Amino acid sequence: MQDTDLDPRAAMQVAEYMSGAWKSRAIHAAASLGVADALEGGPLALAELAAQIGCHPPSLYRLLRALSTIGIFEERSPGEFATTALGRCLGSRAMRDSCLMLNADWHEAAWRQLVHSVRTGSPGFERAHGEPLFSWLDRHPDASDLFNRAMAAGRSYRDAGIADAYDFSTASVLVDVGGGHGTLLLSILRQQPRLRGVIADLPSVVAAAQTAIDVAGVRERCSVAGIDFFAAVPAGGDVYLLAHVIHDWDDAAARRILENCAAAMRPGGRVLLVENVLPADAAPSRTHWLDLEMLVLTSGGRERTEAEFRALVESAGLELVGVTPTAGSRALIETRKARP
Repeated sequence: MQDTDLDPRAAMQVAEYMSGAWKSRAIHAAASLGVADALEGGPLALAELAAQIGCHPPSLYRLLRALSTIGIFEERSPGEFATTALGRCLGSRAMRDSCLMLNADWHEAAWRQLVHSVRTGSPGFERAHGEPLFSWLDRHPDASDLFNRAMAAGRSYRDAGIADAYDFSTASVLVDVGGGHGTLLLSILRQQPRLRGVIADLPSVVAAAQTAIDVAGVRERCSVAGIDFFAAVPAGGDVYLLAHVIHDWDDAAARRILENCAAAMRPGGRVLLVENVLPADAAPSRTHWLDLEMLVLTSGGRERTEAEFRALVESAGLELVGVTPTAGSRALIETRKARP
């Protein structure tokens, strides 16, 4: 029996939310097909676009028509499509890899276990795949490569302003712990010609960073270190940068990483965290949804409020110096060794 007292506007809004996966899948299809790259040079007629990317023209039209209603593409004239500012984000030099990862079968399988995660507190990823995320990625190189490319692509826009939000000119050595392919560190080195850097991550991850270092032209100032940050991190840094690392772990694991950084840094050094910060109230924020991503993917990973970050760093023998919003979606959290 249906509830006939529903507010029609409320029902339509809920229906829109429930069908949100349709938009995500349509965006993924466009990214997979390379539509944004094909339109990079300007508008194309449907037949030419379909031939270029290998699609059934009428079906491609239906996809692009739907995506045009949310501003991803634009039908300039009947049967002629152009990309938009939103659509350009799906290019191979932009956010395409992020889109591919979020819609990958292995990622979606974890999200299908959200009910299990809410009921038990256990990661949906482990229920779907039988082991934790990072050990699974280590055994699946194609998925691991996509994951790391997606992280690098995400950092290119999420970390906008990080290099400008902190005065790195007073540091000599910057160690990027869990730095992946080095996207953020390399952007900082390009702005700071006297700074030396170390990209520290799992050996299987940092192997790919060497190419990025060569392309950036900073081989003489940047090195890589294959590490397990739960055991130790490279010693002798003035600044230890952890971008999007702490949110992957519960408090006990995060504390161990922070303690290792504190033990390795030079006197007067700093530990800088680049993280989303949850609002203290229920204000709308994408971070609330990222927190669910941590719930289904990781064993205890979570987003934190400023108060929770303060308690965490203090438990590791550090003190919070300040939290600086950036031009991107993240904040820079500066810490130092607690004074006796």
